[in-house]
Amino acid sequence: MKTCWILTDGSAGMVNQCYGLAEALPTSLGLSIEERIISLRVPWKWGTPFFRVGSQYALAGKSARLDEPYPDLLISCGRQAILPALHVKKASGGRTIVIHIQNPVINPSHFDALVVPQHDQINGPNVIQTLGAPHRISSEKLSQEQPRFPEFQKKSPYEKIIGVLIGGACNAYPMDQKSAQRLVDSLKDFTREGYRLLVSPSRRTPAFLIDMLKNQLLKNNSEMVYLWDMQGENPYFSILSNADALLVTCDSVCMITEACVTNKPVYLFPLEGGNRKFKVFHDALLNEGRIQWFKGTDLKITPVTPFNEMQSMVEALQKMLPALKGK
Repeated sequence: MKTCWILTDGSAGMVNQCYGLAEALPTSLGLSIEERIISLRVPWKWGTPFFRVGSQYALAGKSARLDEPYPDLLISCGRQAILPALHVKKASGGRTIVIHIQNPVINPSHFDALVVPQHDQINGPNVIQTLGAPHRISSEKLSQEQPRFPEFQKKSPYEKIIGVLIGGACNAYPMDQKSAQRLVDSLKDFTREGYRLLVSPSRRTPAFLIDMLKNQLLKNNSEMVYLWDMQGENPYFSILSNADALLVTCDSVCMITEACVTNKPVYLFPLEGGNRKFKVFHDALLNEGRIQWFKGTDLKITPVTPFNEMQSMVEALQKMLPALKGK
């Protein structure tokens, strides 16, 4: 059995991308996956990934340890994970294969392989460019998760169910009160027109928006609206599976990618803000015909062809790294 470490700062989006890539590799590899959440101390925390001197001392006290035996494969994601990943690569004598997800801001040659979005415009013989992000969604997983929350099932063949995936503030999209109110008002319009809503906020969703959803939407429409309270089992996969269409805030590459892996039409809810990278990402999916901008509640609800890059991603990695081909 081969060992695989997943190395991140614990952010859910980064963890899911690493798991998604590891789980997509051939089962014949027999990977034993172990998650390790790292935290750096100053000054390495400030200088990552450029300050690499003394990297063996860079881990903070609360960080997972990175001691021998080192893994056969290490998949890292995010800026804080770069220095620890390179430390393991060096300490293992180069035996550990290191794949990094997202733009590392340093030369790709430091890694065995990079998986980066096209909009970062990084090139190199060991670079795999993707339109979206690695993910854990599959048709099998969606089928398994569909019955897990019986209350999400259709109450009649004519009922229309909208899955609503809400992100939160980021550098490109501040998620201000104005955008939040537009979103809540649009969701209220859906309920007035007879749609049922399955709403999934994220860890980034601001508290004021959660309060608005509870007080303005859920309070008067409890029979038409399900709002996950961030407690207990996460219904995310079941929402993706049971919805007829998906409304996704435009601020998350991961959520948009995951929505597009389903066979549901995906509508992006516009927020105040934006930048070049998001525009390139949105435009690429628009050109693929996989997403539409939300312009009102008159949605076209018909199944569409899923957009899934995981298989091509794995095949590209196997060409670069024959050790990942399995038996």
